[in-house]
Amino acid sequence: MLNYHVFIDSKFLDTFKRAVSRERDVLIFLTQDSLQELIDFFNRSEEMSTQPTIVLHGLSDLHIELIERIDEECFPIIDWVYYGYEVHNYLLRNGKRNYGLTRFDELSLAFVKYVLTGRFLYFRKNIRLISLVRRVRCFYFWDYEEFLLCKKQFGGNMSFQNFAYPLNFVENRNKQNNRNRLILNNSASPFGNHIGLLKILESQLNRFEEVLIPIAYGSRDTAERLETYVATTGYSNIKFIRDWHPMDDFVQIIGSCTHAVYGSRRQHSAGNIIRAVSLGLNVYVHSQNTTYKFLLDYDIVLFTLDEFVRELSQEERINNIIKSKNLLRLMSNWTY
Repeated sequence: MLNYHVFIDSKFLDTFKRAVSRERDVLIFLTQDSLQELIDFFNRSEEMSTQPTIVLHGLSDLHIELIERIDEECFPIIDWVYYGYEVHNYLLRNGKRNYGLTRFDELSLAFVKYVLTGRFLYFRKNIRLISLVRRVRCFYFWDYEEFLLCKKQFGGNMSFQNFAYPLNFVENRNKQNNRNRLILNNSASPFGNHIGLLKILESQLNRFEEVLIPIAYGSRDTAERLETYVATTGYSNIKFIRDWHPMDDFVQIIGSCTHAVYGSRRQHSAGNIIRAVSLGLNVYVHSQNTTYKFLLDYDIVLFTLDEFVRELSQEERINNIIKSKNLLRLMSNWTY
């Protein structure tokens, strides 16, 4: 049976192709121009000898429209590889003004509120999202807490499956590049709260040789506001990573640092957090981030943002490296 993996981001497609893809995996880069052709293909059920599986990588309007427009009689099995932040991005783009998720039992109230205020579009987007999630068979991710939250918010009968891309670990960090450096967040996402983090860490930033801030990914507006703010602070050690780096190269950049800070309240940059832990960094995250609880359950030591003065002991660092690598190797198995 073929698995049709539908991507909206070519970088994730390339990573999946190199790390995971098998002969029965058909990789599709979905665009507005190719949407109708793909819908027509799936609706020609007589051409399919066995019912295929559609695997959605991430979440977008195109993903949802694709599923909505496939005929019910030939509706394929849907699995969802979840990157964590895309639900929040989706709701934010479509009218929601805070970063939480709308509970299913609050939708009737939301309907009245947004119809009365002329913002029916937001409610409609949530209904579409609930419709999609209720048809998902398997939810693939490494964070069970995020699965429980999605299921609570949107319902459905989906089951949880561990999943992470196989990783090429940097077993021995380059000693020449392993300097007293801090990496802050993984992209220019509005969820990272970059400016808030810089203000919280203001008294500590000068002790680092460099403070690296990746902005190749994410919101252009967020990146521009951040660059403007940094220009007013006078910090000469803040360096922006503006170019996109392949996975292995970016792991090397993380591994060259001693500290990593991730500011999102909700699940975001889980892969970067776990990589940083596996490389022995002192990692600081928001206490409400689901990845924080997930890693604590595996007896991995990381700190909250208000514990920035704390650092790992040598014993804790070795424990983190061993347990995080074992955890990711266990989960890096595509189960199709």
